[in-house]
Amino acid sequence: IQRLEEGIDEFQKDIAALTQMQGELQEMCSNFQEDIARQVTEDILGRLEYVEEQVCSMGVAMEEAPVQAALQSLEDFQTEMQERHDELRRHVTEACRKMSASFAKESDQKALASRVDDVMQRLTALKVKAETLDGRFSAYGERMDVTREVEARGQAYTTSEFTDRLEAVEQRLDALSEDCEDFVEQALENRLAVLAEVVPTATTTLRPTCS
Repeated sequence: IQRLEEGIDEFQKDIAALTQMQGELQEMCSNFQEDIARQVTEDILGRLEYVEEQVCSMGVAMEEAPVQAALQSLEDFQTEMQERHDELRRHVTEACRKMSASFAKESDQKALASRVDDVMQRLTALKVKAETLDGRFSAYGERMDVTREVEARGQAYTTSEFTDRLEAVEQRLDALSEDCEDFVEQALENRLAVLAEVVPTATTTLRPTCS
């Protein structure tokens, strides 16, 4: 954006320089037309004075040949003036064409400047949208941090609760294992006691039979 603004400043400076050059060109064309018109007028007046002097010098009693020569000179002068008039017209037409081209170029530059202004407005709107999105992303990041913190707390609580319950289950299993061992030992002792009582009785019963 800063480079674009610098380019726009340089472009505006170029437009100002072109405008100044256009004014100078118009002034030069005006001076050129005035100079040519003045020169043509002076030349025409000079030649007319010369013709008038020739006619006056001839007097009323001039012969036909000098009159024809004067008329031919006047026709030649008219032809020359017509040629110079055509040349002057061509110069003026060319100058007008160049000025029209300069005006068209200035119009194109104004259109380009308008497009640059439009681009700048769009860039400004885009910058505002980017700042808005940046704010939203910041808010979203804060929410994510809060969510992660809550999740971490929940995981810590769940882990602690699960650990406590697991320890309680392990203690119960240990107690149950001890109870089972005691029960098995008690059952074995009772079984041995029963067997011990049965064996002497059987021995006493069998001895008379054997004798």
